[in-house]
Amino acid sequence: MAAREYIVLTKAIAEEYQNLTYPAYRKHLKFLDSSTIAIGVDTSSGHVGLILAKFYQDRGVGEILSIFVVPEYRHQGIGHELLKVMEDSLAQYGCEQASLVYIKGGATAYLEKILLQRGWSAPQSRMILAQSDCIRADNPSVMAAIEDCLRRSPLPEAFTICPWSQVTPTELKTIKNQVNVWYPDVLSPFQDIDIIEHTNSLGLRYRGEVVGWMITHRSAPDVIRYTSLFVREDLQRVGRAIPPWALLLKSFFLQAHHSQTAKASFTVIDGNDKMLRIVNRRIAPFLSSVRHSVGATKSLKIL
Repeated sequence: MAAREYIVLTKAIAEEYQNLTYPAYRKHLKFLDSSTIAIGVDTSSGHVGLILAKFYQDRGVGEILSIFVVPEYRHQGIGHELLKVMEDSLAQYGCEQASLVYIKGGATAYLEKILLQRGWSAPQSRMILAQSDCIRADNPSVMAAIEDCLRRSPLPEAFTICPWSQVTPTELKTIKNQVNVWYPDVLSPFQDIDIIEHTNSLGLRYRGEVVGWMITHRSAPDVIRYTSLFVREDLQRVGRAIPPWALLLKSFFLQAHHSQTAKASFTVIDGNDKMLRIVNRRIAPFLSSVRHSVGATKSLKIL
């Protein structure tokens, strides 16, 4: 068995391991900061594994972003050791809890075995992840469905939709002050602002006040991710209702007509039964895949 070396990566070498994590996380290696921990595994054959995490000392939590071992080196204990080293590293930085989110699939059975061995909680369902590859103007069935839905759900008179880029700095400040008041942090429109897709990111105003949004991101060169869909809850009620999926469909329409890519992805949080029904009734025929993400946690002993 080839000798292995577990290395806490520095800025000088972190980018060498970028192919061992998801494209969305490679920026953490390129711009390695003091709140990021990256641990690589080397053998004489080269880089064979990586675990990447962010930690938040003010909250005492660490979030494992990804863990990967190249296929030919799996089932040799490398994943188990990577997780152990990361747990110890997070504990050294004062983290009392670690969390990990992953997508269910063929390779996750081995990960779940490692988590069980390391004393992590049983995986809990978090959300579905859906992808479409047919959001384009020359697809008649998709465009007809989108346009039909938009016609049957006209925007009430007091509402207007605008490009997110037209939301003013004063309005943005007001929205930031409302986090966890009338929208949860998970639906914040301020995520990943460096890759926001202005082609179809939208704001919703009610009588001049921003009360909702559909924020999208260019998660890959050929994929637009529908990240954050929100409409203030009291404005979804009967009498002055604006259904959240109207924003989603308008955003789909703009992607189809003004974007160079037909691929789209979005997530729905587990328990959001209203949105899940919308997906099943109106969007499912245009999806190429639906996957499920789950999460696990572990309490750490601060070293």
